Amino acid sequence: MSVPYKNEQRVFHVHHRSLWRWATDLISHPQLAHHFRWDAEVVYRSRGESSTRIFHEPWTANAFWNAQVCIWII
Repeated sequence: MSVPYKNEQRVFHVHHRSLWRWATDLISHPQLAHHFRWDAEVVYRSRGESSTRIFHEPWTANAFWNAQVCIWII
């Protein structure tokens, strides 16, 4: 990448990787693929006759659930 700076051209070497290829490599990796969560989850912990909703991962939060519901509507 070349950038003008104080009457001269500065050259910078930029290392990059395609985000699409990186994501598909992760998703198709046999040891990583089963760790991905594609849907929001509502998780409850049961204690006898009562249960309590728990939030222990990002995909168990209300924001994830609301975003997924919006996608279903479209």
